[in-house]
Amino acid sequence: MHRIIAIAGILAALFSSCDEADYCPDLVSTTWEIESYSLYRIPRFCPKESNKYISLTFVNDSLYYLCLEVNGCAGNYSIEKNNHITISPMWCTEICCDSDYSMEILRLLPHCTSFTYCENCLVLRFPAKGEIRLKSVSD
Repeated sequence: MHRIIAIAGILAALFSSCDEADYCPDLVSTTWEIESYSLYRIPRFCPKESNKYISLTFVNDSLYYLCLEVNGCAGNYSIEKNNHITISPMWCTEICCDSDYSMEILRLLPHCTSFTYCENCLVLRFPAKGEIRLKSVSD
């Protein structure tokens, strides 16, 4: 009887495990600093301005927070298999005037549909348009 239970447990683990193509990194509780963005239609690479700090935090498994120079924004996201991501339009405070750079990030972020993740970097891509590059600031 114990052998049957053990074999059933092993088979359940084998059949329910994810394969490499389904791998989805856990972004929960991570914070990323925007490093640059690039647009493919106009060959333009835009590094962040040296005195600006813009960060993206994945608060939990469905909420993100974008911290601009002045305003803060929040919205929902979801990660599907094969590194697909859906980022909803966000709600923002309207305290004052963020830079044009921040406003471009704000405009581009909801268009992201996929990402590449490594230990210290995250690249959010929007099809045929460009990408946003971020570096980890999480502990």
